Amino acid sequence: MFDRRSFLSLAALSLYPLGADAYVLPGYGILREAKRKLKRSKGLKVVLDTQVWGRETRMMNTLSERWDFTEAGRLTTRWQTTETRWSTGMAAPISPTFPGLDLRVILLGLFGSAGLDSVLSHLGISPKNSRLGLLSSNPMLVVGTKTPRDTAPDIWFNKATWTVERIRFGAPDSRSDLRLSDWGQPATHGLFPERMTLSLNDRPVRLSKTIGLETLEERVKGG
Repeated sequence: MFDRRSFLSLAALSLYPLGADAYVLPGYGILREAKRKLKRSKGLKVVLDTQVWGRETRMMNTLSERWDFTEAGRLTTRWQTTETRWSTGMAAPISPTFPGLDLRVILLGLFGSAGLDSVLSHLGISPKNSRLGLLSSNPMLVVGTKTPRDTAPDIWFNKATWTVERIRFGAPDSRSDLRLSDWGQPATHGLFPERMTLSLNDRPVRLSKTIGLETLEERVKGG
């Protein structure tokens, strides 16, 4: 069905280049378009190769992960290392590698049933503020901050594709920066980032590469 409001929003963005006087959609308009983009990314099963900082080992641990977003309101995570069998949930022997609360809320909001609004609410991102930004030379639409120097939590959307590329959150002395990149790679079908990097105070603590995924449509077709 033709959506006149969505069409006008996209047309307005295409007319204005990135710059100090460029047109910026209100935060609520940006979020509306991003939610449409994320609809196809719900209910995935994802396989990843991950390196994660171990609190006890004080080094990066390598593991294989499987994330399951098919159950409403829940993210089921399984992992194994070269020394362990597959483990599930917080009771797993290497539980420090399990995604923390903030990351779990983000993942469930983007790819589960919780929705994007749950991410903004949990992290304290204000949809009233929006601006333009650059990330790896790509124009971005940023919701949550008014200027690049603002330290409030914010979320970054690719101006051309509406994919979520960055989320910054946490207190100024404990700043987390989640990068979600390479959405268009063959392994992810444009539904999930190929690479995710979570940094704490500019230090990487979790590096993930997507090596495969299964969509809800594929499971339905497969019977």
